Amino acid sequence: QLRLLAQQADRPGLVELQVGDLGLWLEGGTGRVDLSGVLAADLSELTFEGTLADVDWQTREVQRGRISGAVALQGAHEFSLDTVLTGIQRQGLSLDELRLTAQGDDKSQLARLDSAGDFDGSLRVNGAVAEGGWRGSLLPASWQTPTGQWRLEETVPLAWSAKNSQLSVAGHCWRDQQSELCAGDLLLGASGRASLTGQGRLGRLAVLLPEQVELNGKLQFQAEARWGGPPGLLVEADATMNELEIVRDYGAGHITTARWEGLTLAATGRDGA
Repeated sequence: QLRLLAQQADRPGLVELQVGDLGLWLEGGTGRVDLSGVLAADLSELTFEGTLADVDWQTREVQRGRISGAVALQGAHEFSLDTVLTGIQRQGLSLDELRLTAQGDDKSQLARLDSAGDFDGSLRVNGAVAEGGWRGSLLPASWQTPTGQWRLEETVPLAWSAKNSQLSVAGHCWRDQQSELCAGDLLLGASGRASLTGQGRLGRLAVLLPEQVELNGKLQFQAEARWGGPPGLLVEADATMNELEIVRDYGAGHITTARWEGLTLAATGRDGA
């Protein structure tokens, strides 16, 4: 259901959208969404708010959600946004709450993402409009995850190029006590590149395996992707595992063990291959 009340002199304009069955918009989806917006009588500000409930779509479940915010249509165009989702489930992972807040104006902006549940932590980004686009920073962070606590210890420069419609992210590393995951300089857009390297103990992946399987050993890997030009998408990756051991418990005392001193895997993929 969509309801429009046109803006008139000395009276605000109103837009309301009610979707009682999300499946009418998203195939296979269920849930309810309610949105409303108000345009000030003097056309100086737009405010909005909304809720969602019992959303289920493509293995994603959200029990409740709300959004609210405001945008100034004059002056420095100040804005604010507050979005909260609760009871999120996806393929065995659970988040009690996921919250995104943002505020700023046409010169500088701040944004923060907070998560509580299987992934517990926050990400903070600040930035400002710059010649030719935007420049900002991803601030140091710490996240508790099913595989342990991961830390980003340095500030990561970010930049958006309006001319090329590309976001660049400087190289950086996430680390825990035994492992590290490092991204090279990222260039994200219709064309771009990304690279990733990592090393650590295979046992940290236990939470991703069936309870009957135990995995031990050391892992090193690297991967690189390029897209947007000939030959289209190209992905190259290789991994080396040393002192690899896989133990499978079938119950009733039946256990099998396989060991390798070293194992190397390599793969290349491209569009159409």
